[in-house]
Formats: sequence, structure tokens, C-alpha cells
Amino acid sequence: MRKVKIIGALIVSLLFVMFISKIVFVDNTPKVSVNFLANLRNAPLLVWESLSSLGKTSSMKKEIALKKLRDLPDSSLNTIAQGVYAKEDTTNKVVYIRVTKDAQWEERQIMLDGKPTTIRIPKK
Repeated sequence: MRKVKIIGALIVSLLFVMFISKIVFVDNTPKVSVNFLANLRNAPLLVWESLSSLGKTSSMKKEIALKKLRDLPDSSLNTIAQGVYAKEDTTNKVVYIRVTKDAQWEERQIMLDGKPTTIRIPKK
């Protein structure tokens, strides 16, 4: 039984090293990947967010994202058009869009799946 445990541990460690080495190192060289170092710095935050969102539904996650958007200062958002602001969160690959009441829209008709659909585009 002891030999089976040792062989199992060796197989698991080999698979672990094979998987992790592709993430940590660049093209089978001893150079550590820059992306890995950046992700390593954000790892505690990512683990905390994933653990805290385990029991939450998608609507609760949307509410959390909206709260994060409301908490962003206006100076950190890029102006797209009058009343339309956006910011990209590169760590989570999320784009936050804020639309205020003073936004002006231009409506256009397009064909989507063979049906005419009206879309609203912000005026610049």
C-alpha cells in the first residue's frame, strides 16, 4: 500500500509540474513569465473574489459590478461621447460603461437575424 501512495504522489507531482511549468516559464526556458508575476500579485484578490461569489447568483454578481461602476471616480473613466463613459478593467477583462441622463442618442435601423432592429448610438 505504501508503494502505491509513493507512485501516486510521483505521478501527481509530475502532472502538476508539467502543467505549472507552461504557465510559469516562457517557452521551456528558465525565464519567468511576466504575466505569471502579474497574476501572482493579484492571486489573493482573485481567490477572495471567487470564494466570495460561490453562493451568489448572476443577478447578485451584476449588482456587485454595478456597485463597482458607481464607486469609480469620473476621472478614471474615458469619455466616449457626451454622457457616455467607459473604463476597461484589464485584470478581470471587464469593460464598465456609465451612461448619464445627458447622453444624446442617434437611432438607426439594422437587420439582425433577418429582422429589423433599432439600435441607439451615442452622438459625439
